[in-house]
Parts: sequence; structure tokens; C-alpha cells
Amino acid sequence: MKRRFFYALLGMFAVVFCACTDVVQVDLPEGQQRLVVDAALHWKQGSTGVEQEIRLSLTQKYYRNKELLPVSDARVKVINSSSLEEFEFVHTTEGRYRCTNFKPVLQQRYRLLVAHQGDTYEAEEVMTATAAITEVKQSVVEGGDPEVPEISFWYRDDVSAENYYLIRFKSNRDVLPYYETQKDEFSNGNLMKEVWEKEDDEDTAVNEEFQKGDSIGIQLIGISKSHYQFMNLLLSQYDNGQGGSPFKAVPVLVKGNVINTTDPSKYPLGYFSVSSVAQEEYLFR
Repeated sequence: MKRRFFYALLGMFAVVFCACTDVVQVDLPEGQQRLVVDAALHWKQGSTGVEQEIRLSLTQKYYRNKELLPVSDARVKVINSSSLEEFEFVHTTEGRYRCTNFKPVLQQRYRLLVAHQGDTYEAEEVMTATAAITEVKQSVVEGGDPEVPEISFWYRDDVSAENYYLIRFKSNRDVLPYYETQKDEFSNGNLMKEVWEKEDDEDTAVNEEFQKGDSIGIQLIGISKSHYQFMNLLLSQYDNGQGGSPFKAVPVLVKGNVINTTDPSKYPLGYFSVSSVAQEEYLFR
């Protein structure tokens, strides 16, 4: 009842004010256009890992309809730093560069090279291992709300290494995935559990909770310490932007590990990573 009253009142205000309200477009200072590098190479457990994709784009002005401008004229390759074997990534469509003969090797260092409009961009990362997902189940008792259904999964951390993980959840009804980070600082070698629950959106009256027939994709991605720190900062920026509180931290620029070796002032956005990935699909019952 309260929600219906709120939307009725909101509609009344819209009728009253729509005739005397003009759309004002504020002149914003234009920042330098930058290259955006989306280069997450994933070796899914049980696969050969030969097919990989890197996406390149350019930032746009604030009021442009398209968020990013695809880059189609770059040269992209990844190099095995030990064997010096090169893997060419060829542009296909909409800023997507694909390789079909990549050779993933755990604990191997790889180097990314991107040449675009006279600038060279570089990054290095080590192919990081991940743990195997041992069990997935649904329940209503593991998460924060005892009445909201959730999905849980377990994995055994490797006791012989310092491990960092990026966890990705996405249901078939989601537009964007949900991410969180994890490390084994206080749980080295333990059986670890991750839980994801979705509550209904009271503002939009959208049913967000898991329903029978929902398909949930789960990925446990092994990442480096620097990637973990980057993702933590990036996710905190997103969290600070939610809720509209005046006491939220002021957002700062989040730079990845890709650098412009030709002109450092023209730094790009994005990150280059090479990771082993465990994944499961679960059908909610």
C-alpha cells in the first residue's frame, strides 16, 4: 500500500512540474580521450584455453549515447616471457581481438603489447592458479536474511601458496554480473565457502530473489595480489556510488597495470590478467 501511494504521489508531482521544467545540459570539462583495455585471459578448467579475446575501446564524451567507442585499428599480441612465443590477436568486430592458438601455462609470466595510433601500451601478469569448486547448493539459511534464498559453493584453498580470488555470479535474469574478492590470509588451506543472495528491489518493485528455473553461473577466478588490490579499489568505488549518502568517500581514478610506454601521460584504463578459472552452472530448484 505504501509503495502504491508513493508512485501515485510521484506521478502527481510529475504532472505538476513537467510543464515548467526544462532539460538543462551542463557544459562539463572534457577529459583526454583514453584507450580502454579489457584483457582478461581465462583458462577454464577442463579446456585447452586456446581461444582468448581482448576488447579495446576509447572513452567518450559524457553526453554521447554510446558509452565506449570500439577500436578496430590496433595491433595486439601477448608474449610468453620465457619462451618468447608470440600470440597474435586479430580484430573481428566491435573492438574484439581474438586469438585461437594461445598456450596457457600456470605460473608463467605473459606480456601484453598493444600498438595504437603511434602509442605502445604494455602490461605483464602471471598465469594464476585457482581451486576447484567441490560443491554447489541452494538454501535459505546461509546468507544474511533467513527468509531469502541463496546460492552457496565450496572450494579447498591450496595450503602451499598465498591465494587471491575473484568470484563472479550471474543469473540468467541479470544484465550485469556480481563480483566479490577473496583471499586466504586467515583461511590458508581451509575449505572455503561463498554465498550469494538477492533481495527484491523495494524502489522498483522488481523481483530480484532467486526463483525456480533460474540458471546461475559461478566462476572462481585465480588472480594475482595486484589484481586483487585493483578489483578491491574498483568495487569500493562502485559501492561508494550507491545510496546517495553525502558521507561516501570521494571517487578517485582507478588505474590498472597497463601503461603507455610512448607517452606515460596518455595512460589507458583497464587491466591485463591471465587466470585459471573454475566454473559451474546451477539450476535453481
